[in-house]
Amino acid sequence: MNKTFLLIATLTLISPFSKAQDTKQWTLQDCINYAMKHNIQLQQNRIAEKQSEVSLKQSKAALFPSLTFNMSQSVNYRPLQNTPSNLVTNGMATSSSKKATANGSYGLNATWTVWNGGANIKNIKVQEVANKISTLNTQQTEQNIQEQIAQLYVQILYSQEAEKVNQAILSSAETQFHRGEERSYY
Repeated sequence: MNKTFLLIATLTLISPFSKAQDTKQWTLQDCINYAMKHNIQLQQNRIAEKQSEVSLKQSKAALFPSLTFNMSQSVNYRPLQNTPSNLVTNGMATSSSKKATANGSYGLNATWTVWNGGANIKNIKVQEVANKISTLNTQQTEQNIQEQIAQLYVQILYSQEAEKVNQAILSSAETQFHRGEERSYY
């Protein structure tokens, strides 16, 4: 009860200010453009559509080989070394009399799926269908929104015209009432 009263009081206080600030007449196209830009369901569908496109690209990328490269470097500095030393790194024995030594290790790895029962091709086809479904869902949502807005807009126009007709009927009834009063005096 208290929340309802607060809501009604707020709307009552805000309505005169909102009428003074909002003087723009909205056309049907303005309403549709606003809804297309701000509708949450439509935005969610567009995000799902983009996710589907990314999944399709990932499925297509699975057909290509992957290549990785690893590298590591190390530098050792021994300023107090006076005699040659024997070092064992990566299973190799080296003797060095240098104060600074550098070591490096490099690796290049490639993987490529030659055959997996056609699963990659089937995944691509599944993602293409999912992509089409996402696109159609977005289009259907857009059309539903446009249809609902058009129906509401026509209903508003009809209500405005009905108000004008009712005002004309009221004016005519008042005129007839006044004529009736004038005739009753005579």
